[in-house]
Amino acid sequence: MAAIIRDESHNVGSSFRVHVRIMRARRPPAHPEGFKYRLVLLDDEDVRLICLDNHGGHGHHLHCGKTVRRYAFRGVERLLADFWKLVEEATR
Repeated sequence: MAAIIRDESHNVGSSFRVHVRIMRARRPPAHPEGFKYRLVLLDDEDVRLICLDNHGGHGHHLHCGKTVRRYAFRGVERLLADFWKLVEEATR
């Protein structure tokens, strides 16, 4: 079973919510760095605005609205910093 590193939810301002879940994963080909994660920013209607994740063999990627692009994973600390920077930019 994977160990949970971080599992939390936060309100951001009065109109947004953030969910962060980072787990240590076994090292199968789908998660070679040993982490499985999903960090998401939702608006007050539960519309996903930003999501950083590495689910289902898709590798590390970033969803911004309907656009998806690769994300260069450089460790958990950097992942969190990058995510919070994106949240700050999106909620201004």
